[in-house]
Amino acid sequence: MILHAALTVQQSPAAIIVVQSPDTDVLILCIAHFTNIACEESWFRKGVRDLQRYIPVHTIQRSLGDRICQSLPAFHALTGCDSTSSIAGIGKKKAWKVLKQSTAHQKTLGLFGWQQYLNAMTVTSTEAFICHLYPVTRRSTSTTDELRYLMFCQRNTNNEMLPPTSDCLKLHLNRSCHVVYS
Repeated sequence: MILHAALTVQQSPAAIIVVQSPDTDVLILCIAHFTNIACEESWFRKGVRDLQRYIPVHTIQRSLGDRICQSLPAFHALTGCDSTSSIAGIGKKKAWKVLKQSTAHQKTLGLFGWQQYLNAMTVTSTEAFICHLYPVTRRSTSTTDELRYLMFCQRNTNNEMLPPTSDCLKLHLNRSCHVVYS
């Protein structure tokens, strides 16, 4: 859909693009690639018949800024989308607050999708992002294994709400990177 929109703009530069889909994954892609499409206005139409709604992609993109928009596909894939699972106990709202507050996390997630596989530095930085999603402990943790251990020792944490192990997280990060890359 994004490629068709970009081709339409190349053929008639003053085009206003309307993309219709019931899927939020498509909305995320429209926002993330708005500057690549290079149109003046882009709208996302969702719903059916009397319940249609138009979402102004151009307004959202301009209000968020380029850095956050570049990190949106990775953010969406990491926190759960059609093809990846979410992280237990972490919703999109909480993750969004953490992402908006940190330019370092925005830069890290913006690196997803540029290459087919993540390098070690990006994995480490993304693991730090995941650690920031969980309640603050007295000690600073750099890996989810450390965070998992500290949360387990608190004894008031439900075992199902512990962060994933570092090995499981690496697999999740690779799946997310693949989703963003393709």
